[in-house]
Amino acid sequence: MKKLLLSIAAVLAFAYTSEAQLTTQASFGSGIQITGTDANKNQTFATKINMRIQPRYDGMYVDADGSDYMDRWYVRRGRIKAAGWAFSKNIEFKMQYDMVGGNVLDALVKFKVADNTKIWFGQGKLNGNRESNISSQKLQFVDRSMLSSKFTLDRDAGVGLEHKIKAGENFVIKEKVSIAQGDGINNKSFSNGHAYTGRIEILPLGEFTKKGDYSGGDLKREKKPKLAIGVSYDMNTKSVKERGQKGDAVADSLVSDLSTLFADFMFKVNGFSLMGEFATREVADDFAQGTYYTGSAINVQAGYLFKNNFEVAGRVSMLSPDKEVGDDISEVTIGLSRYIVGHNLKIQSDFGIIQEDNSDDEFMFRLQMEVAF
Repeated sequence: MKKLLLSIAAVLAFAYTSEAQLTTQASFGSGIQITGTDANKNQTFATKINMRIQPRYDGMYVDADGSDYMDRWYVRRGRIKAAGWAFSKNIEFKMQYDMVGGNVLDALVKFKVADNTKIWFGQGKLNGNRESNISSQKLQFVDRSMLSSKFTLDRDAGVGLEHKIKAGENFVIKEKVSIAQGDGINNKSFSNGHAYTGRIEILPLGEFTKKGDYSGGDLKREKKPKLAIGVSYDMNTKSVKERGQKGDAVADSLVSDLSTLFADFMFKVNGFSLMGEFATREVADDFAQGTYYTGSAINVQAGYLFKNNFEVAGRVSMLSPDKEVGDDISEVTIGLSRYIVGHNLKIQSDFGIIQEDNSDDEFMFRLQMEVAF
């Protein structure tokens, strides 16, 4: 935490000169916005600082003889983030700290090198499946699906390129590639493997309002249908963890290459939203079968936002791990959300039934509040 605050202070101090003037604005949901100008009143930097918390309740019951209802109260997430630009609007930065886990999540710099082209360097999210790249602040349910929990590429440190093409009046293509360490966040160890990730997205009906293709639910109530289709591929060579960037360490004698493929879509119109995802992961060498989490998964969810800002949503998720890894699992979830100030202030609840082959059924109820300022 101290490191993040010192980093934010360093950025502000570095951008600030003796002749500069600072302007500060604050509003709920928009964070604390700080801008600086030089003696000629030219803007020299802009920074926005946000904080958010997710207090949560979970209740669980296993349908087995002698089982009791169990529950827990805890803080699921607590984050502080600073983002903006310094010296030039072509140089952007982002830092995010996890106050619950005590980890630096994001620490990267983006350079705009041409129109619609940016290069980033540092630690941040890789371009895997859509749900994993939707901020945990902007989810349609209390938390992400089983697909994301088992197949996410999550965050890593490396370098990447982002490019966007607008073909015609509405047709948009987005391309993203990166080379990362492949070992997940905050890993300083030397290794001889890397993660090579590529993603392409097609938006045939034009861009979503306020980046709604990466936000749960149709809170902007798209007046015209909007559709985004994406495909990602990741090759993690000599992966040292069972799920690439996540999971337990793999014994040196069993290390192999891990490939993951994603396909997803997002559709929204007039308060209705529909999202679908598919993921599959394979290991290159037969001797490593069962060491890594391999197999496939699908996730489909839909919701409708009423005019009073209540949303009802449903989700079906299915995991089909390889037989050496585990049994098939399915989860059906019904969610109810009340958006008070969009995703910045909301109350969400959901109820799910988890069924796994050769295991007793589980029933899960979750209640969570999001407060972001």
